[in-house]
Amino acid sequence: MVAIAQIVNVNFPLQMPGELISGDVTVKNVGDESTGVATGFFGVLVKTLWDNKEYTLFSYATLLPGESFIFYFHDGMGGIGVMPEGEALIEVVGRTWLGEVWRIDDVVDWSISEGGSVPEPKPLMPLLLLAALALVFYGRR
Repeated sequence: MVAIAQIVNVNFPLQMPGELISGDVTVKNVGDESTGVATGFFGVLVKTLWDNKEYTLFSYATLLPGESFIFYFHDGMGGIGVMPEGEALIEVVGRTWLGEVWRIDDVVDWSISEGGSVPEPKPLMPLLLLAALALVFYGRR
């Protein structure tokens, strides 16, 4: 198959309005191939939905199938913007570099609100896996 990035943990704790939002995202290679030097780097894109700003981190680490990597978004690198009044909605995207473009593998919506952080996963990963299996199956014919 391929190397596939799956978001397995999102941790952006509640911040006071006006404070820099920081946290971390853990991505796991759920594919059956390791990542390589020119392609297969995993990345995380975080988009703040109240102002549409994007914050990107990626790694040059090689991940074997089943291995995970933690991406840290903290005040030393600018965090992911400033906590607004009330709720902060962010979109977390797990991506794999294919040499010329990023492939989106997994997407999670995350809410930082008065009640704390609550994940709102989207069922994108199962659809990607089914599509990959179909390509493998029909590609062998």
